[in-house]
Amino acid sequence: MIRYKTSCLKCNLEVQNRYFETHKCKSTSVLECTFCGRLSKNLNSAAQHLVRCKNNPNQIDLSHLKNGANFSSYTDRIKRGEIAPANQYTKAAKLGLPKPSISAELLEKLKEANRCRIWDNAARQKHSTSMKKAVEDNPESYTSSNRGRTKQIIYKGKKFQGGWELKFYQWCESKSIVCERNLTGFSYEWNGKRTYYPDFYLPKLDAYVEVKGYKTERDKAKWHQFPHKLLIVEKHSIYRIDRDIFHIEI
Repeated sequence: MIRYKTSCLKCNLEVQNRYFETHKCKSTSVLECTFCGRLSKNLNSAAQHLVRCKNNPNQIDLSHLKNGANFSSYTDRIKRGEIAPANQYTKAAKLGLPKPSISAELLEKLKEANRCRIWDNAARQKHSTSMKKAVEDNPESYTSSNRGRTKQIIYKGKKFQGGWELKFYQWCESKSIVCERNLTGFSYEWNGKRTYYPDFYLPKLDAYVEVKGYKTERDKAKWHQFPHKLLIVEKHSIYRIDRDIFHIEI
């Protein structure tokens, strides 16, 4: 295997390209090309440009790749379905290794970078559009069983967000009422267009169920705009379920 090397422009140390970005130069960062004067954004970009610079007498010849089928970016290959996207978590799962952990130091750096991110209207709109598409493509990942502040409970292989959801489901079991986790989203308006996922669906009654503790103005808005029959299970409902005096009124 050929390992290309690049000499550091400041300390003249010859380093393999793969390690150039992490090379601890004794001088300042190397960003300017000595052959054409191009200023790179970071060390990796500088190293990649240097070995490809047209003014470099030792420039790497990539013409045999540019006209061939092998010349393709990682992203293009993913889009064409030639390879699957991978990261440290998918690689660990594939090799049967423990899930990688993030150090507290790195986590703090990521939080700080996110806090410093500039969110203009265009960026917010782009993020909102991508999240809406993600919800539409993967509804099972955005239902109430996968989010919330209450403790998640596993019962008969099903996920429940807190004890109230589980109590209602078990009550339906005791009454032979088919109760399914809802995966259908419904649009509503609240400071813009949003999507609402009720907790459960009762096929025989053709009704949806929302198990709710604390009620907000946003909740009232989406319930008011909901186009189907909706049962709200609140604290008083759980009280009646515990005493087996609860019945459905829709």
